[in-house]
Amino acid sequence: MSIFSIKPTRQDYEPIKIVSDLDALVQESIAFTLFGERHILKPVTLEQFFKCTNLFAEIDGYMKQVGSASADLDSFLGVFHKLVSQVCETMTIEIVKKMSLQQVAALIGVVMDQVSGKASIKYTSSEVEKKNGLMRTS
Repeated sequence: MSIFSIKPTRQDYEPIKIVSDLDALVQESIAFTLFGERHILKPVTLEQFFKCTNLFAEIDGYMKQVGSASADLDSFLGVFHKLVSQVCETMTIEIVKKMSLQQVAALIGVVMDQVSGKASIKYTSSEVEKKNGLMRTS
């Protein structure tokens, strides 16, 4: 019995297998058309992710105020614009103010998918792109 503990060498371990290539997880841009103009949702950085998460929380707070005396449409539209402009440089507050409820709801969904990273998976099929008016960009 030895008083020194012997640690196994690297040779004693099985070779490491790569199970996932994180470099391949590069998010793609998503393009959409609104009022005849093409807009692009860019891939999200970690900093933008945190900003968007806070803005989603603010939007949730506004949605809970709908119907109450404290509800303020201009404040909601301002926060919605801040959220969308994190990932879409061409979206202006003027465009946001012209959007219908259905357009706002659809865009929130697509932005949420882009921010969460689900858009790379969800919006790749040409059938889905055709149905939703979305198109992938390279």
